[in-house]
Amino acid sequence: MTLAPPPKNKAAPGEPLVWFTALGLALGLLMVAGLLAVITVNGLEVFWPDRVARVELRPGQNSPAGKTFFATTVRERKKSSGTGEESLFFTGNKNLLGSAYFYCDA
Repeated sequence: MTLAPPPKNKAAPGEPLVWFTALGLALGLLMVAGLLAVITVNGLEVFWPDRVARVELRPGQNSPAGKTFFATTVRERKKSSGTGEESLFFTGNKNLLGSAYFYCDA
């Protein structure tokens, strides 16, 4: 009784293609998971918006006195003249002040 000689090529002929298919599937699933993560993170901002400030204008500012509006603070900076600070607010209401953004002395 003689034993058969061991095969020279231990891998099946189509095995590399199976590995490439598995790699493509894993990459596709990773991209889908990443896209869902981006959608989730950006979608959560809808439910937790920025803080809203109540702004009341006094005489001598850029707009008529007595207006009250709600806005989110975009940024605060020192004035170009070097005295005091000013804040940039986003109102989102162009009918109120003529622009969606508004600078106000702090």
